[in-house]
Amino acid sequence: MLVLAEQSDHQWPELAPEQIVASDRGSVKEAIATHLAEDCNRLVVVASDSNPDAFLALVLGRLMATERLDVPVAFVSPIRTAGTRILGIPHGKRAGAIAADAAAPARSLPLVRDDTGQVLIGEGDHVFVGPGVTTADDATIYDGMTGDAVITVEPTTSEPGLRTRRARWFGGGWTAARAVQSGGESITVVRNGIRDGRSVARATFYRHHIDWKLIG
Repeated sequence: MLVLAEQSDHQWPELAPEQIVASDRGSVKEAIATHLAEDCNRLVVVASDSNPDAFLALVLGRLMATERLDVPVAFVSPIRTAGTRILGIPHGKRAGAIAADAAAPARSLPLVRDDTGQVLIGEGDHVFVGPGVTTADDATIYDGMTGDAVITVEPTTSEPGLRTRRARWFGGGWTAARAVQSGGESITVVRNGIRDGRSVARATFYRHHIDWKLIG
């Protein structure tokens, strides 16, 4: 078992002896390259309460890049997040207990990523300024010539892998899909609560061809 913690603390003492602290992209990359053995039976991701979903997404993105999605992952979030809701897992002490339980089963789940190689765990958005179009597989979700729009995307734990809708104040239900593609004059991407600092003309969230394994 390898425990990758976003900050150094002993809130879960049963996990502390194996703990490696890594808080950013560089340190996560180094920790996985140095400490993740070929025969590792689980990777425990212990997040801080600043943005747990973003930290798990960072770790999964590195596992994806290094082709180590075969390693089962336990997610210990101190707070309830969009990600824990979507995944249907507990947070806090119950999450720590599951992570420490060697008998806890793992399940394969769709891994949702975008065209920049970043992973989506919680909610994502395509935020339009001006005209644009969004499709979910073959269905048109948004086709606006004027005005602004927000298209929300969430991973799912079942096929085909994600779901999307126009921001809820416009009404309408979710559409399930394997990929959501947006194009327009100006689109800002939001991943796990983090808003990009630049706008793009095209953006995509889609299901990766390899699933990931969640413990719990």
